[in-house]
Amino acid sequence: MPDQEIDPPNAIDLHVGSRVQKVRLFRNIDIAQMAHALNMKPEQLARYEAGHERFPSECLLRLCRTLKTTPAFIFSGLFASPSAEAGTAAPTSMPHAHEDAFRGQRISALH
Repeated sequence: MPDQEIDPPNAIDLHVGSRVQKVRLFRNIDIAQMAHALNMKPEQLARYEAGHERFPSECLLRLCRTLKTTPAFIFSGLFASPSAEAGTAAPTSMPHAHEDAFRGQRISALH
């Protein structure tokens, strides 16, 4: 059987996955807890966070509600530079305003 050519993750999927992972880790939620809350296997969530697969829109909305963030925050910074628009930008870090808003908050439903 010939080797399948695998497309590399695109910049948007990498950005979204990275932002989701940053918020999840900032909230001190491990991948198994988050996957359980989203009714999926941790391996699937890991593929989304790594940018290897695209988050389905419904899943992304449930995830944002669970993490108490917004899709706008997840996508923020995506086109912050000309290289991002070309699809080559690295994900940005969490803005300080959002860090302060999240500080000390945990997802009670997961604990």
